[in-house]
Amino acid sequence: MQKNELPQLEIVPTRRLILHEDVEEYRVSRIMARLEADRSRRNPPVVGRGGRGNRDIVLDGASRVSAARRLGFPHMLVQVVPYPSAT
Repeated sequence: MQKNELPQLEIVPTRRLILHEDVEEYRVSRIMARLEADRSRRNPPVVGRGGRGNRDIVLDGASRVSAARRLGFPHMLVQVVPYPSAT
C-alpha cells in the first residue's frame, strides 16, 4: 500500500470468507466474549481476493472470523488486498 493510499474496506458475508489455517479455541472464545460485550471490533481481518471465482481468503484474522460466525454474524467488515492466482 502506498503512503497516501487508504485501505480497501468492505462488508462481506461471513460465509464467503475462506479460512486457510486452523484456529486456537481459547483465542476464539476470548474474541467471542469481547464481541458479545462490545458488539464491534476495530481491526478487521485482512482478506486476499483473487484466484478462481474471485475468492476471499482470510490472510490475517481467522480467529476473528470464526468468532463472528459462531455468534451468528451474517456480515463482517474486512480489509481487502490483492491475492495472486495460483494458476
